[in-house]
Amino acid sequence: MKIKIFQLFVALYLILFLGCDPSKKITSNDDQKIEIILLQTNDVYEIAPLEGGNAGGMARVGQIKKDLLKKNPNVVSIMAGDFLNPSVTGTLKFQDERIKGKQMVEVMNVAGIDIVTFGNHEFDLKEDELQKRINESQFDWIGGNVLQVKGSTKTAFQKNGTPIPTYLIKEYKDADGTTLKIGYIGNCLNANQPDYVAYDDAAASIKNAYNEIKDKADVVIAVTHQAIEDDINLAEELKDVPLFIGGHEHNNMIHQIGKVRITKADANAKSVYIHRLNYDKATKTWTLDSKLKMVDQKIPFDPATNAVVQKWITITNGALKRDGINPDAIVTKLDHKVDAREVIIRNEPSEISTAVVKSISMAATRAQGSVLNTGSIRIDDILEGQITEYDIVRLLPFGGAIAEVNMKGATLIEMVTVGRTKNVGKGGFLALDKLEYVDDVVYIGDEEVDSDKMYRIALPSFLLTGLESNLDFLKPDGKNIQLIEGNLENPEWMGDIRLAVIAYLKANGI
Repeated sequence: MKIKIFQLFVALYLILFLGCDPSKKITSNDDQKIEIILLQTNDVYEIAPLEGGNAGGMARVGQIKKDLLKKNPNVVSIMAGDFLNPSVTGTLKFQDERIKGKQMVEVMNVAGIDIVTFGNHEFDLKEDELQKRINESQFDWIGGNVLQVKGSTKTAFQKNGTPIPTYLIKEYKDADGTTLKIGYIGNCLNANQPDYVAYDDAAASIKNAYNEIKDKADVVIAVTHQAIEDDINLAEELKDVPLFIGGHEHNNMIHQIGKVRITKADANAKSVYIHRLNYDKATKTWTLDSKLKMVDQKIPFDPATNAVVQKWITITNGALKRDGINPDAIVTKLDHKVDAREVIIRNEPSEISTAVVKSISMAATRAQGSVLNTGSIRIDDILEGQITEYDIVRLLPFGGAIAEVNMKGATLIEMVTVGRTKNVGKGGFLALDKLEYVDDVVYIGDEEVDSDKMYRIALPSFLLTGLESNLDFLKPDGKNIQLIEGNLENPEWMGDIRLAVIAYLKANGI
């Protein structure tokens, strides 16, 4: 009897399952729709919050990602370049080496950054320093148009011996089984080129990458580090790319070019963009919702990330003291708030840029006029109360010498005009002392600058490299620009602009 029952069970199994088309019996919950969240940061130089702890902070970015992950496992945290330099911490020594972005990589690893592209300030580092940071990173890099020069050859940078790819393809899967392949393409503007770096054409490179990847991925996202004008030009050509996650500019912006959206968040993680990409694989269509989120005191710190931040704050304070900087030493006390945010100082004359350029004049007493590229001011903060020596190092993390030149009037006119017109919003926006730019005319004192005369001008030595935006003509040539060497007044101040600023603020305040 038991045998007959067993045989009946087997027969029923064969009829119900093997006798039917298996594909008709297997059901799926896959609705062919999937949401991916893209968390955007760009141009982050400070790991800790600014504005008295009220704005930014990578520990808050880490917490934002954790909160998003609670509702959706497919959260991709992206940094669109410029994170290894500059910072106060990066200039200091720890364990007999310059830190040079090590603190940022450690923080980004814990905060859950997933994908980065190169920014021009990554190449402020020496080749071996950059290689160490790349090897230490736990996130993926997009090589884009950036190449490493090895002797007579140009090749991709490597991470622990593996070439960094021109583009990435990542596959994501949701709870009901829908999968999505996203291709990531990127580039970096040619604004910083040490001997070990070469650039392919930024626009051509990313278009070639798109053409190569478009049939391998369901959707393609661009991660760029370039001027907004260049993003817009590319968006007009890459019309099927939903989103350009951009860097380089330091204030938040959003542009819609047809179906293409371009976004940039505020520098130093004062804001992030949260993009919700919803893709329908059945129709091959997408929708994109982009929201700017201010990173403020309402957002708690992720404990794990904050532990790393605090570690590096302790290291920074100790290293400054060893270098003769007393982080807590008071330089001056403000009786009002001073806005040193980049959105201010790169667009208009400001109290802080005026104080720094007057410091140059105080150091170079024989100069007839002084200029300052405001991009050298990196504090990006609202200052109030006591200003310490640590604040001055935050203000000018690059440091650098002050130079004096004899400059032909025609060159002086061009420099000031470009600095006050073409460079508005850029690091090359110029602060002026003893010089004025009024109604397209340049004055020195009360007199209009004579194109044929020579003038003694003081300026940060960096400007004489020709590497500042639109000021590439500022290189000593012995004719239009003659470098004055030797017999300079106040050599200590001239050797480090930060010492000049400390002396000026102690004497004059703001």
